[in-house]
Parts: sequence; C-alpha cells; structure tokens
Amino acid sequence: MDSAAPIRKQTGPGKKPGKSRNRKQKDKNLRCFFGIAFRNAQVLAPLQQQLSSVAQPEDKLRLSPPENLHLTLSFLGSLPASRLDEAKVIGSAICSRHGELSLNCRGAGAFKNSIWVGVSPDEALLALAEELRQSAVLLGMPVDPKPFQPHITVARFAPPARNRLLPVLEPFQTQEWLTFSASKASLYLSETLQEGARYSILKSFALGAAELPLDTPGTQSDDIPTESPADSQESPDNLENLGSLDSSASSTGDN
Repeated sequence: MDSAAPIRKQTGPGKKPGKSRNRKQKDKNLRCFFGIAFRNAQVLAPLQQQLSSVAQPEDKLRLSPPENLHLTLSFLGSLPASRLDEAKVIGSAICSRHGELSLNCRGAGAFKNSIWVGVSPDEALLALAEELRQSAVLLGMPVDPKPFQPHITVARFAPPARNRLLPVLEPFQTQEWLTFSASKASLYLSETLQEGARYSILKSFALGAAELPLDTPGTQSDDIPTESPADSQESPDNLENLGSLDSSASSTGDN
C-alpha cells in the first residue's frame, strides 16, 4: 500500500507564507528619540580620561563612545514600528521650521548613575525641543512631563562609585567646552546590546531646509533593525541645574 502523501498546512486564500512574520516586525515597539549628534568627542577626552584614571573595576565605568554622543531633544519611548514613517515625516516638517543652532557646551555634573556635560538652553534650542516633544501626541505617545534641560551623557557607572567619581568633576563644573553649530537633527533608534547601548540614526532632517540624506557616521539604513532587542532601559535624563555637580532629579535614563 502506498503511504499517504504528507498533508501541507494551508495558508489560506491569498495568504503568503512569511506574511505573519512581516506583520510581527511591523507591530514591534522601537525605543526612539529625536536628538542632535555631537561630533566633537576629542574635546571631552580630558574628562573621560580623568574618570578612567580613578575608576575601579567594581565601578563599572562605561565611557560613551564617540558615535553615541548626542543631545536628546525629545524622547518618544516605545514607538510602534508601524508609526516609524509617520515619525520621520513629522520630524522633517518640524525641523524645516527651525534654523541652524549654535550650541554652547559648558559645565559637568552627575545623575545617580551617569555623568554629563551641559548645553546652554537658548531660546532657539528650547523652541525646537518643545515642538518635537509635543509631536509625541501626534504619534499616540505621551509627552514627557519633565522640563527639557539639555545635556550630553559622557559616561555611566554603578551607583556605589559616586563617592569616588564625583570629585573628578569639580574642576570641570565651570568648564567652557566649546560652541558648535548644528545644521540637522535626527530620529534615533536606541538599543541595548551585550557590549552596551547603541544609538543609531534612522533619519536626519535639515534645520530650516530640505530633508537631508542619511550621511552621518555610524548611522543605520531606514530599514528596521532586527538583530537586536529594542532598548528597554535607556531614556533621557533630566537635569535639575545645569551647573550643579550632583543632580538629585529622578532620572528616566538617558539616550
């Protein structure tokens, strides 16, 4: 007797194999934020070197690599992948209404587990950040209730290391790092990998001009990355006082 032919699972009329996998990819949440890349890592080297020189293994000091340095403008949280294109359109429209920025980096301080350098909150920067923050409503996301207080995270550490690392910051509290021009902002994807956080630019937007191509070092393509889980720990820190060495403001993380 001939053996019966194996029964193939029906995919249903008009349904193609693999379609459900694509749907799952579209429905996943992505940790995203709008920000401005900081491409002057060499200026911050003295601070990072001083931190490294006093840190012990148990401090778990992690210096921000040059490609991760940025100023967060608006944290979107867990954005549904299906709304990613919408976020790009909104970002482009908002940035086109704001001109190039002149950003002054000064001072240094710490949160409960991170070290930052400050960015002066001038009117043009505040206006751009506020409009991008309010855009969360258009994407179905809650607006961050904490005030925008700009900074660039340069290192992270285990909480017990505070007493050892904070004295390093004292001579940098009034440091005038540099003033730099920002001609574009970007939509970032935040991921947590084994080696630490990775921030990838999904799309860049010219400030006050037409949309920019993806040309920033260390960026990713517009395709949604699938090799790594979305970051579930990192989100923007909030500064209490720009010149304060030790900020006691509760942090929601930092991108």
